[in-house]
Amino acid sequence: MNKIFLDIETTGLNPLKGDKIIEISCLKLINFKKLYFHHYLNPEKKISIGAYNIHGIDDSFLKNKKKFKDILFQFLNFIKNSKIIIHNAKFDLTFINSELNYLNFKNLNNYCYKIIDTLKISRNFYKKKNSLENICKRFNIDYSKRIKHSAFIDSYLLYKIYFKLILKIKKIKIINLKFKNKEKYFSNSNNVFKKSNKKESKLNNFFLKII
Repeated sequence: MNKIFLDIETTGLNPLKGDKIIEISCLKLINFKKLYFHHYLNPEKKISIGAYNIHGIDDSFLKNKKKFKDILFQFLNFIKNSKIIIHNAKFDLTFINSELNYLNFKNLNNYCYKIIDTLKISRNFYKKKNSLENICKRFNIDYSKRIKHSAFIDSYLLYKIYFKLILKIKKIKIINLKFKNKEKYFSNSNNVFKKSNKKESKLNNFFLKII
């Protein structure tokens, strides 16, 4: 199954108030070969000062770029039948679905196999500091090229982060398996194991949806 690591930059925070996508980047992994779908987009509206301070993309740079409708079919063809991995998927999906719905298309989940949120995965391990930058620090991933937010750079960092998280999941599964194999030797600890197994089962069901 192809995996696509997706990120966007926008004019602001709220598509319901007219904010639009100005950069979209998808890194597709096919048998560990990387393919990029990347575009800057003309939103036909002003970029807010707050958004500019985050990504550094200005109105003049986007003036002659394509609009979302111009890259729509190419985008849908690129993502079809793939798992899409996003960090803080709620934010990105709100914008992408808004763009799709405006053009009378269905939500993104209708055109791909599955959507995975690495923010939700990370929060299963770490309660705080789960931004892309903080996770890079935690896993010693080099993010020195990320001077400001960039969909192109962030989609690559997301690819690195995802596999670090998957490796962590697999390690936990191995530890849990070893723990379960020892259960038969502790006949007086049934209640402890019941609670542990219940928590483990809940986590495993969550992780099965991811991998």
